[in-house]
Amino acid sequence: MVWKRQSDEDILKLLGEIELKLTQGHDVQSAYGSVGISDASHYSRFHLLL
Repeated sequence: MVWKRQSDEDILKLLGEIELKLTQGHDVQSAYGSVGISDASHYSRFHLLL
């Protein structure tokens, strides 16, 4: 698998889009999916933060 390095600005833009979707009432799965992050990627990277 090839990892794509994204700039800080790109990451902030994606997080802003996710936050907007969540405030509009979408669930986490659809919010992350709308910006191209799969369930597996979301779980493997973000469950460690909890």
